[in-house]
Amino acid sequence: MKGNASIWLIVLAAGAVYIWLHDLTWWDSQPLILLLIFVPLIPAYLCRPWRLRSEPLPLSRRHQLLLAAAALSWLAGLGTGFVFPFALSWTAIFYIAMYQNLASGRANDVLKLLPFALLAFPWIVLDGDSIGWYFRLSGAIVNEHVLAALGLDVERQGVSLIVSGLTINVLAECDGIDTLQTMLMSGGVLGFLILGNRDSQYWYIWPMIIVFAWLANTLRILLVSIVGLLYGADFAMGTFHDWGGTITVALMFLLFAFLTLGMSLGNGHENEQAR
Repeated sequence: MKGNASIWLIVLAAGAVYIWLHDLTWWDSQPLILLLIFVPLIPAYLCRPWRLRSEPLPLSRRHQLLLAAAALSWLAGLGTGFVFPFALSWTAIFYIAMYQNLASGRANDVLKLLPFALLAFPWIVLDGDSIGWYFRLSGAIVNEHVLAALGLDVERQGVSLIVSGLTINVLAECDGIDTLQTMLMSGGVLGFLILGNRDSQYWYIWPMIIVFAWLANTLRILLVSIVGLLYGADFAMGTFHDWGGTITVALMFLLFAFLTLGMSLGNGHENEQAR
């Protein structure tokens, strides 16, 4: 069994190195994104102890098909140049390796680790142009209606807003991709800490995080527009754009944390009443 586990470990390590080195453009803009590698270690540590089988399980038909799908996904990455197919393939192989070699009773813990395995690579930053475009466009549309409801003269041209004569361009830097990547990892760890032992509720946190990341980006666009009207475009798109964005992300993360904690407390209260 030790040999089997060692082979899987080598395959996973080599695959991870290749994925990270496949496209180094992430380093030019966000070298700190390399920290993603270490974030999955937190839930992995919390799931301990990890006990290995004396003999690996044979691969079932379902897992053989999953392995074939992982190979096809890897080939898709080679063909398209996108990082996501590589990350998806790596995550599937990780799951198969854990299934074969971990002691019984840990399958549920392994499933909870899969989102972290998938997010341990910079595919959101490198492949997320379409996601970023949706965040920008939808944020501009929502803010168009919000500002109009506040009585302001608003015109939208694509992802740009003209508010009472002031042009607010929702540039690529405002696409929310950084926010999404940050909140998925940090929110995922927080959700795992609070709801990791509640299977049904734990899986709800992932779509919740995406919603809160979108809200953070949309709120930032709104605040930039209002501050621009009050203090000028230079201040709004310069100093305020930077630290205002940080504040909105922190605010949304706190709201997510309170909601997650409320879900946990509500579940505990229901369990007490059931007794």
